[in-house]
Amino acid sequence: MHKEENKNNTAQRGFEQTSSEDIIHLIKKNDSTLSAEERDQVWGNIFRKTINKRRRFIIQSLSIAASILILIVSGWGIYRLTAGKADVYSELMAKVNIETLNTSRLYIKEQEIELDKQAEIYCNSENNQLRIVNRDGNSFKISVPDAQKNPYLQVAIPSGNKAKIILDDKSVITVRGNSKLIFPITYASNEREVYLEGEAFLHVTKNPKKKFNVKTASMDVSVLGTSFDVCSFPKKNIQSVVLVSGRVKVTPDFGETITMAPNQKYVYDKSGKKNVLSNVDPYNDICWKEDLLVLDHEPLSSVFEKLCKHYNTNLSYNTSDMIKIKISGKLDLNIPLNDLLKMIEKIAPNQISINLESKSIKLNINPK
Repeated sequence: MHKEENKNNTAQRGFEQTSSEDIIHLIKKNDSTLSAEERDQVWGNIFRKTINKRRRFIIQSLSIAASILILIVSGWGIYRLTAGKADVYSELMAKVNIETLNTSRLYIKEQEIELDKQAEIYCNSENNQLRIVNRDGNSFKISVPDAQKNPYLQVAIPSGNKAKIILDDKSVITVRGNSKLIFPITYASNEREVYLEGEAFLHVTKNPKKKFNVKTASMDVSVLGTSFDVCSFPKKNIQSVVLVSGRVKVTPDFGETITMAPNQKYVYDKSGKKNVLSNVDPYNDICWKEDLLVLDHEPLSSVFEKLCKHYNTNLSYNTSDMIKIKISGKLDLNIPLNDLLKMIEKIAPNQISINLESKSIKLNINPK
């Protein structure tokens, strides 16, 4: 009797430890030796194992589906946020053709305000106002409607002009001629961001909790607090960042993110998708802020091209002749163009002659 009970107990323990298929096989083999009560216990084991597995599978499947849905919704939200900003930038940039402008302009929604040749714009988020200061010291204030909902403003600076933007956090952006900048009167809670077409020098107030991002069509520059120059003209293949102080991270459209140290220059060739990081004297790249042009063995054709843009005029010369002559020195772009051309004649003696009335430059074939 005891042997029979031990045999049945062993069989039950075996049933509990085996799979459903094994149990079914065992039932078929030993069906005649099991009592009705034992068969009920076995089928109960089968039910619990198979139903619980199915429940676990359904729950796991639902959990995975929910996780995927959350990722999709989150990704869509991020995409909408990023795409939304990109659309705003594109729409604002498309409003202005910088090549047809004769005076600097500030755009606030549908408003268009003409600016002085060297205007300063101060942002005040507390009362949603801008204070515009002209070169002669005269100033006026402009209210920005719906500043919280539509915080983006734009300045467009033609050749020969520049503008200084003092943001709400006291960061200062000097915008060079032939450039456009989109900036906010007030920042979002977790970021500081501007969009640039052209060239600007930025002195960013340090804030470890809010990175400062400069976005261009070809690269992103991210900093916490520093001084640097960004040059990103859309029609030029060569884009650059020059770092004066602090550290910045540059992320081009193609290639790896590069961290820069002071006195370094990052050059990105968007046509060849190549980049170079080198040590430089940053002064030569940022002296335009002081209306100075530093020349280091530069072809005259390049010099005249820069002068034409700065003074918004045309000079008549043969490029193939002027490219052969290279000059070095420092030119003050605040003085009248005719005086500047006389200075260039002195820098390149007996090589060129300049007719100031017609603004034509000729190579001296037989200098005296």
